[in-house]
Amino acid sequence: MRVVDRVIGFVSTLILARLLTPADFGVVAMGTAIQSILISLTEFGFTKALIRMKRPRHEAYSTAFTLNFLTNATVALVMLLSIPVAQAWYDDSRVGQVLLILAAVSFVSGLRNLGLAKYERALNFRPFFVLALVRKLASFCFGVALALWWNDYRALLAGMLMGTVVETAATYRLTNFRPRFTFGKARELLGFSLWWLGSEVTSAFGQRGQDLLVGQRLGAVALGEYAVSLDLATMAPTEIAAPVMRAMYPGYMQMKDDVGRLYSAFVRVWGVIALLAIPSAVGVACVAGLITNVVLGPKWSGATPLIVALAAVGCVQAFSGCCWPVLLTRLGPKTLFHISLLRVALTIPVFGFALFSFGLLPAIASWVACGVLMLLLNTGVILKNLKGNLADLLGGIVRPTTGALAMVLTLGGARTLPAATALPEFVQLLLAVVLGAITYVAAVAVLWAASGRPQGAEREFMFVVQAKLQIKN
Repeated sequence: MRVVDRVIGFVSTLILARLLTPADFGVVAMGTAIQSILISLTEFGFTKALIRMKRPRHEAYSTAFTLNFLTNATVALVMLLSIPVAQAWYDDSRVGQVLLILAAVSFVSGLRNLGLAKYERALNFRPFFVLALVRKLASFCFGVALALWWNDYRALLAGMLMGTVVETAATYRLTNFRPRFTFGKARELLGFSLWWLGSEVTSAFGQRGQDLLVGQRLGAVALGEYAVSLDLATMAPTEIAAPVMRAMYPGYMQMKDDVGRLYSAFVRVWGVIALLAIPSAVGVACVAGLITNVVLGPKWSGATPLIVALAAVGCVQAFSGCCWPVLLTRLGPKTLFHISLLRVALTIPVFGFALFSFGLLPAIASWVACGVLMLLLNTGVILKNLKGNLADLLGGIVRPTTGALAMVLTLGGARTLPAATALPEFVQLLLAVVLGAITYVAAVAVLWAASGRPQGAEREFMFVVQAKLQIKN
């Protein structure tokens, strides 16, 4: 689901970045930053609450639908009321039009059928794949068509709205559950969700607070370059981690009280994420210039250094994503809220100080440093609770890091060859991706074999490949 979603999104960015300007993306990012923070103020995590219930019945799902609708409608209303404030903050009247459409998006999202949570409880993610596909295709087709016609930021907004409408309608086609308005289980749902709300609020400020600061300090053009660079730089590592974590949370809940089994699962997942996220982030940084030229075009020349710097953010976020399902499973939403609050209290002031004092690149570097500190805290809490060993986690990143270093050296040497620079940039990018992947896989395989083929992510992948081959045979 996530791969299809991001591939379509990548193609959409490839087309829209050439039809529109960084300022168009920037003004939309101004509005979506406000939308994300407002949504977080009402993000009670009702689906997570339903997953934690032992046997939720129709009334619980209907109550979750009712509360979700009311909170989304409230977000839509507040967005409309915040238009004058947002226009003054950014000193850009276009933000008003952006928030008007995003208010409609939030209202329509509130009508989603939460009966789909039944599939998630059963670890059946096929319906969510269908939802992602229809939403992204609708948004892509409608947005590109209007970009060719209007040639401005309104096309991006129209694509978002159409994707949301199609997705919401599809939720009623994918399940026989039909919600009704009721508050019968409100107390039970909110008992879990209030702490989850606090965690989501702080998380949203941690993820989108930077957009508010960059937009206010540097304007729409710089924010557009930053927002698109962030998306491209973090796409691979975060999209590797996100689907794994979504599947792992209900899985962890099934082994909540079996500490040994839960710890073993966490270490295995950590290793798999390391094996995939580290080379993804490093690889993106290595070909940042080619990505800018091939994907975005000459209007986006300022994006290259941003992509290089933000690739590290994506890697840290992927590892941080490993932690929240375990923290939520073992320690509950209250602890998750406290950790999220600490992350925001540390990251946003440091990022803002660096941005206003030194510039955007130093601010991103400070963001990475704060992320690493919080990652150390998260893993420390988990290891203490599960009685684990730091050496297990460090062992999971040694071979991927070494393989990524071999990839950097190989690509750096290949870039200096006259024959390589004479090729078209699209071909250079394609060859760099292939060469980097081959180098990384070969380096990790050699290191794993030299280590005696220990238990770890490499063995996990070997099991998967062998199972697939047996099925085909």
